[in-house]
Amino acid sequence: MNTTNESIINILGSVSKPTRYVGNEWNSVERRTSNVVRQDLPEIHSFLSLEPQNLILTAFKKAEDSDDIIIRFYESEGRETSAEIKFGFQVKEAGETDLMEKEIRGIPLQDGKITLKTGKYEIKTLRLKM
Repeated sequence: MNTTNESIINILGSVSKPTRYVGNEWNSVERRTSNVVRQDLPEIHSFLSLEPQNLILTAFKKAEDSDDIIIRFYESEGRETSAEIKFGFQVKEAGETDLMEKEIRGIPLQDGKITLKTGKYEIKTLRLKM
């Protein structure tokens, strides 16, 4: 298990793949079942997919000032990347924001997905209007 100092060093750029993947295990969602059966729901559903694997999703939440959705991710391996985000729900508009969720620019949607450039270790925050 990492100590606080090791975690800070890892975040600052010397992330080893095994450590990053161990950290992702802490973020896994526990699957729960119930006795209620609903035939109208798929057995598996994804809210979004984020590719390639060096992009790490850190937030999927309601915006502070509206009912929009905020997603935040970062590039984890120190290389420029073309991010591809596919949504499992209808998105009408998308925009890049700063960390305070103030819009910087609009982002075009094509076939229910977004493609955008991400720099080395860059943090991206997007606002989604539904």
